[in-house]
Amino acid sequence: MIEYKYEDLFRDGTDKQLSIVSADGKVNITNSEIHYEQFELKESLCSQSELTFGVCEASQIKFKISNVFTSMVGMQLAVTTTLEGQKDAPFSFGKYRVVSDKPTADRRYRNVTAYDAMYDILNAEVSGWYKGLTFPMTLRQFRTSFCAYVGVDQEEITLVNDDMTVEKTIDPGELPGKTVIEAICEINGCFGHIGRNGKLRYVVLEQMIEGLYPADDLYPADDLYPADPMGTTEVSRSHYISCQYEDFICQHVDKLQIRQEENDIGAISGTGDNCYIIEDNFLVYGKSAADLQTIADNVLSVIGVVWYRPAQVEARGNPCLEVGDGILLHTTREDVYTYILQRTMKGIQALRDSYTAEGEEHRTGQVNGLQKQIIQLKGKTNVLTRTVDETRLEMKDINQNLSTQISINAQQILTKVSKDNIVSEINQTAETIKIKAERIDLVGIVNAEEMRIKYATIETLNVTKLELNDLIATKATIDSLNAVSGRVGSLEADHVTVSDLNGVSARLGTVEANYISAGTVKANYMEVANWTSSGVIKAERISAATIVNKLSSVDLISVRAMSISGYVNYKGTVVAWRTKSINGTVITYLGPED
Repeated sequence: MIEYKYEDLFRDGTDKQLSIVSADGKVNITNSEIHYEQFELKESLCSQSELTFGVCEASQIKFKISNVFTSMVGMQLAVTTTLEGQKDAPFSFGKYRVVSDKPTADRRYRNVTAYDAMYDILNAEVSGWYKGLTFPMTLRQFRTSFCAYVGVDQEEITLVNDDMTVEKTIDPGELPGKTVIEAICEINGCFGHIGRNGKLRYVVLEQMIEGLYPADDLYPADDLYPADPMGTTEVSRSHYISCQYEDFICQHVDKLQIRQEENDIGAISGTGDNCYIIEDNFLVYGKSAADLQTIADNVLSVIGVVWYRPAQVEARGNPCLEVGDGILLHTTREDVYTYILQRTMKGIQALRDSYTAEGEEHRTGQVNGLQKQIIQLKGKTNVLTRTVDETRLEMKDINQNLSTQISINAQQILTKVSKDNIVSEINQTAETIKIKAERIDLVGIVNAEEMRIKYATIETLNVTKLELNDLIATKATIDSLNAVSGRVGSLEADHVTVSDLNGVSARLGTVEANYISAGTVKANYMEVANWTSSGVIKAERISAATIVNKLSSVDLISVRAMSISGYVNYKGTVVAWRTKSINGTVITYLGPED
């Protein structure tokens, strides 16, 4: 309520002189120019059917004038009234900008409509301002910067979440001022309103406390005293004309949920059943569960004290009362405690006020969500959707570009995890389990009765028994192969490299390769049709049709027993078993032809 020393002069019968003056001084409208006292002031905190915190609505004046022939569209007007000639302290109705000035059909009068600074705030385009901010910052710094950008002063106040950290959470192509100011007010459980002084007010509904009066048979006991109501201004029976009110009281909000979208768990404060929901407020995108909980607790501490009886009151005009004020009316049947959520004041000399407060006894579940199209940069959601046919859980972290989804129905269980453009999923039905991923890591012992692999890279393979019907590879590289028994029906390769091959028995039915390189080859028995070697050959027994070798002078052939049938071509010389009779004795030896 505005404190004004001549408030009592607003009663009927006192002289009131209205003055509407343009900022440049070119227009000065008085009572004589206003047609039949057709002046109207509309103010509103919330005109919705159910109380919605955070709403910001512009105040409006309308008047009909004569003898003014120049359009006033765009002009800034200051509206005041002087009571009983008290020019030392004119009462201010505020400052407004003309948005409509239409002449009547006969051109004798003009109908003028003007709004206060909230109209310009709501319609401002502020994406450039938002993108130019340096984040992070506190909510107080954020709202101060916003008000400076839109050119409005704000009244000094500390809001419950002023210390909250604000980060860059969206990348807006367009960002209306309405989205910003309502997000600020919503997350603080208040309303935005331009006061009569032209400054932005953050209106917090004050708790109304009913007066306590002991029963007649108990008073005046020494320990019982009457208590006056608190948080209200009494509108006496002599000041109100009529009062229509509901048979119920809008109950306290005892539970608050902040979430990003429908079915998102978000954060919940309170344990009651009269729940208020805040949804899709970009200022809290990306907040941790602990931060959201603190924010929710703070908001509930403000809105949880609000209760009132929906009512509509017609009363004698008193512009000192403001929207957001709690009022008390004593009616024949009830003491009505309510708020001025909307007000319409008409007239000049005989002022009339209409106060309105709408609401429901309990919250209907209506979501207080800001409808907007903006690119979201940060956000975490935990959405659980349950229907008869399906249960679905989806969690998102937009900042990290992460998403997890679990979907269960009678036919299948589907899990999906995605990051950027990489997606892995598991799909389980009664017949199959399908795993799809860029990489699958199995840690521990894996037992499988049957396994079919199209492509496999194995660093170490330890098996008791390995049977391969057919192994075809352009190149096979094995760092270590340990096997008790390794049997290969057919091994075909252009290039096989084996660092170390140890086995009690290594049996290859057919080995065909252009090139085989081995550090060490050990075997009890080895048969080779054609052998080419530049190193050292050691064997218990070598049987070959032809051994072609580039032996140098340092070549070493160590043979315990060598059986040769046929011949050996050594460096172009044919070496074979020869016989020669010496002194009647026949000697068999290896040598060239004579």
